[in-house]
Amino acid sequence: MKYVFDRFEDDSYRVINQTGVRAMMAPEKGSEGANCCWDGIVAPDGYFYFPLSSENGLCGATQLARFEYENNRVVKVFDAADVLLSNDRKLPHSKFHTCLNIIPRHALYPEVPYDMNDFLIVGTTHSTDRAKHHEEWMPFGHHNHVWEGFPGSQILVWDPKSGHGMSLGTPVPQETIYGAKYDPKYNRLYMIGFMRGHVYCYDFNERRVIKDLGKAAEIFCYRLALGDDGHIYGCSKSGQMFKIDTDKVELENMEFHVPDFPENYHSYTFYRYLNTARNHPSGEFMYMSFAALPYIYKLEYATGKVSYVGSALPMDGIYEMPAKNANWWIHSFEMDKEGVMWLAIACHAIFNDTIYTHPTRTYLVRWDIENGGEPFCCGLMGTPERVQAYVTETEYDPEKDILYWVDECSGEKGNRPSAGGVDLAQFRKVYKERGPVST
Repeated sequence: MKYVFDRFEDDSYRVINQTGVRAMMAPEKGSEGANCCWDGIVAPDGYFYFPLSSENGLCGATQLARFEYENNRVVKVFDAADVLLSNDRKLPHSKFHTCLNIIPRHALYPEVPYDMNDFLIVGTTHSTDRAKHHEEWMPFGHHNHVWEGFPGSQILVWDPKSGHGMSLGTPVPQETIYGAKYDPKYNRLYMIGFMRGHVYCYDFNERRVIKDLGKAAEIFCYRLALGDDGHIYGCSKSGQMFKIDTDKVELENMEFHVPDFPENYHSYTFYRYLNTARNHPSGEFMYMSFAALPYIYKLEYATGKVSYVGSALPMDGIYEMPAKNANWWIHSFEMDKEGVMWLAIACHAIFNDTIYTHPTRTYLVRWDIENGGEPFCCGLMGTPERVQAYVTETEYDPEKDILYWVDECSGEKGNRPSAGGVDLAQFRKVYKERGPVST
């Protein structure tokens, strides 16, 4: 077996070349209730927006922040608690989880001329934290409790012009929405529930849920991806792909099922859902990655066929995994304007049977997938002072040629999410020259 690094050598702790790299943690003041992040989106104003969310006992309401690459700063822009009718006895609206969408103002206000630069940010709240007096987050035990339950997620809208937010209400009572995707053709928002696994369609023109499409997943399914064919795709926890036909407003089971990998403990027993999907510039297909796997697949819209493309791992792995049940996982990926793929990849060891700890750390891998190139490990994502443990989202701004990322930050108290970005126009020239060893 050939690896990029020995697991214990200093080179395995080198960050990416710092040319064009900027990163910043959310400010301590005002972010006391934030210890995780599971979303991020580039807006028409050129900023990268991401949530400051709560889990593991902080019991807070989610917030929205933006990362300003030019100023290398994180600015909080919206606190969901300002518009939510909630109290400390109930499960909190603790996250925006893979649900942030850019919509034109025209979508909510038809009298305003259509202009994508005049935009709003829409997100659905999700609960993954306990009420302050609960011992633990137990949504199935508490969600329908009269006093201590979760009334249901809300659809929140933030206006960058006024800086104000508002709620469109609760689309599904006593369900927490795990992922959402905007359908621009029909001006609708499709959402999937965390507990029931149903898909719901909210119509912005009618300001109401027009249909419960039925059960798409067993449980815990979040990523909904809008294809260039106008339809939306997802995959259940067990690996069954499905399609949301936006013309018919119906669910369709697809032929593809994520293959069994018995040697991959995490994939074989836990999660196989759709992790990331990106449309190809041709408009004919999308590249996809699935949870707990280092592989890229391709979905062709015309046929609905899914095929294996290849492994995004350099050599046989970045280093030898620390345990038999460990796996390499593509957390997120993007494609730049040159058709090159940039992937955030990390090793997960669920039950670490070694005598040392194995902290999760995320590597940036470059893959010229269109031209038959081999994946190349550029180093750890982040800066020497703070590497990214678990990158939950990458986004690319083709106009500025900047690759953005945000990390989950492991949910530890006092450890706040951080966002970063790299100017690819500068970085492409030096990506093979890894940076200093992280401290």
